[in-house]
Amino acid sequence: PPERVEVVGILRCDFYRRKDLFLKRDDFLKKYNLDKNMKLITFILNSACPIPLSLEILKIIRHSQNIIYPIQIFVRLDPYMITECFDGFLNDPLVRIDRGFSREQLISENDVIGLVNLLAHSDIIISLLSTLILESCHFDKPNISIAFGPIRNLYNRDFIQPLILQNGLRIVYNENDLINSLNAYLLNPKLESEGRKKILRNLCFGGDGKAV
Repeated sequence: PPERVEVVGILRCDFYRRKDLFLKRDDFLKKYNLDKNMKLITFILNSACPIPLSLEILKIIRHSQNIIYPIQIFVRLDPYMITECFDGFLNDPLVRIDRGFSREQLISENDVIGLVNLLAHSDIIISLLSTLILESCHFDKPNISIAFGPIRNLYNRDFIQPLILQNGLRIVYNENDLINSLNAYLLNPKLESEGRKKILRNLCFGGDGKAV
């Protein structure tokens, strides 16, 4: 019966309230051989983002001369993406390629702990309508969502509108939008913070860590 049904939120998000899982920032950066003096931009890829577009975005960020602070890029691949497409970046000292969750087995607690720390220690998240937009709001991280070319049509779908209406992320339609948004967030990471709080409150059931 309805009176016995309780909406409790997203189970995986309980991990974001467990302080015992958090690495110190220096320890996290050392684990992935990242530079503590550079901003960390995390680029999250999923199956909705075609590989040619993913590579285009990565090249724009990596080679732009107009980003105001030194940056390094952590690329978190969809587990089913073809890793070889990114081989050109494997030896780039400013890019880290990571497959994320293993596609060979169930998601482990270690997988989730790695994700918790990646979101916690990133300075900016870039994605294409990833569910990690919601999850990164637990850490009040600036979000940039890619809408280049025909991909922009995805943002017209009904189920996306509640997310957009919270005003907690920036949607970018071209290279200039992307670089301008990166610079705006690097200068002031609290931009759209109120919108991210609304995402957490309205779409993540508050993220109180009590889904179980």
